[in-house]
Amino acid sequence: MLGNRLKRSGFGKGLVVLAVTAGFGASFVIAYAIGAVGSDVPRSAGDGLTHTSGRGVVATGTSREFGRWELVVSQSDKGRCEGVRLLDDGRSEPTVYEGCGLPPGFSLASLAGARATFVHGRVPPDAEEVSISMPGEATQTARTRRAPDGSRFIGVDIPAGARGVSVEAFDAGGRSLGSREVPTAADGG
Repeated sequence: MLGNRLKRSGFGKGLVVLAVTAGFGASFVIAYAIGAVGSDVPRSAGDGLTHTSGRGVVATGTSREFGRWELVVSQSDKGRCEGVRLLDDGRSEPTVYEGCGLPPGFSLASLAGARATFVHGRVPPDAEEVSISMPGEATQTARTRRAPDGSRFIGVDIPAGARGVSVEAFDAGGRSLGSREVPTAADGG
């Protein structure tokens, strides 16, 4: 449903879908900027939100589908905002796909491409590692990335077309901190 709304509005050119597990209260915007881990990213003027902070880069990495990425956070009149900024999307300035008004705990999203689906977002603050499960695929594990504020994030490529994706977080002792399903384009998300 959200993916259809983004496609109809012209967002996500070159992307199939952006889906956030935050629920009905989340807002979705696009913004432009450049930065490094721990730095602030300038606020955009046309995103429809009242930002009360600049966007801070909390994690960086590379996706085989989308190239270099940065996970960014900020505050707005809709609450905490989190998103992914794609640095190699061929635009003059990178695009940020962002959700605002997100609940505490898990806040996961996916971007689908032809070769891979990129799963990204926040996991519980004590999570050291995540396990990503999909029917018919081998389970993947990934280390979390600690943000300057102590929160934890992931950015992981999974097979394109994956359905029924579930992310489970574990603390340093291997204790489960819970799991969440991640909507993907293949699920109709």
